[in-house]
Amino acid sequence: MKRYNRHLLELEIEVIRSQLIKTASEKGISHPDVLSLSQLLDSRIIALQKSDSPTV
Repeated sequence: MKRYNRHLLELEIEVIRSQLIKTASEKGISHPDVLSLSQLLDSRIIALQKSDSPTV
């Protein structure tokens, strides 16, 4: 199950990253849409990192 969730997070990260690059090239890096996508990407990367952490 954990492996499945990790795979989904990795896929989601790639999709968001692609959207972020496209949006930034079209609207500029300081556009609110770019900032929102960047924050979303950050949250997914953090979730992926947490999934790699051993539970205490």
